[in-house]
Order: sequence, then C-alpha cells, then structure tokens
Amino acid sequence: MSPWIPMGADHDGRCTLSIVGHPAPFLNEVELTLPAALPLGLDIAGSYEETSFYLSPGDRLALYTDGILEACGETGELYGFDRLTALFATRPSAQQAMETAVAFGQDDDITVLTLTRLAAGEESTAVSIAPVLIDG
Repeated sequence: MSPWIPMGADHDGRCTLSIVGHPAPFLNEVELTLPAALPLGLDIAGSYEETSFYLSPGDRLALYTDGILEACGETGELYGFDRLTALFATRPSAQQAMETAVAFGQDDDITVLTLTRLAAGEESTAVSIAPVLIDG
C-alpha cells in the first residue's frame, strides 16, 4: 500500500498529493510541511487533505517509507530525522538513500522514490532498480 496518494500532476509542474500515514516527502533539501493523517484504511470514515505545490525544472521530490527513519544501528540508535535531513540535503538517488539506511542497520522494509522535473525537451536518464531479496 502506498504511503502517499498522488492526486495529479500538471504540465506546469503543479503536483497534488495526500499523506496517508507516512512521513512527508522532501522537496530538494526541505521536508514539505503537510497535514498529518492516519494510515490509509485505518479509519473507514477518514478523509485526507490534499496539498498542492509546484516543481520547477531541476526540482527533486523524494518520497520514502518510515523504514529509513527506523533503521537501527548496532547500538540501538535509530537513523532518525536529523540524519534523514542531512541525507536528503545531498540530493541522493533513491538507490543511494536506500543503501545508506541499509548500511546503518535495516530493521524494516525501505522504499525510496525520487522524482526530478526535467526542463522541456530534456531527456530522462532515469534507471529503474529493484533490489534482489535474499531469503534467509
């Protein structure tokens, strides 16, 4: 189940989404201020406030699950918001962000999605990578 509900995107860069139980995404180096909400499906009568914002060419939106925040180091310390903010300040790829959390000490599933708005006519160099899961 997705922790965010994308409501739409326009050719002018306007995006609309709702947070449904996971942390707010980062736009470039800044965590978006979005209204908190219960996880999707927890309250059948629940409603979710939509938030709109604009992506300019070159802007990067990073969506992630709480598995990054909850990565647990050898001493029991959580990865946490301070490290997460510092990580996203470097504008990592989704793979780099995931690998950083796994190296810290993966305790939960981790999903990271980064989206970059391209300028008109610019070609994407995106690569889709999915990790290979090893049972054991």
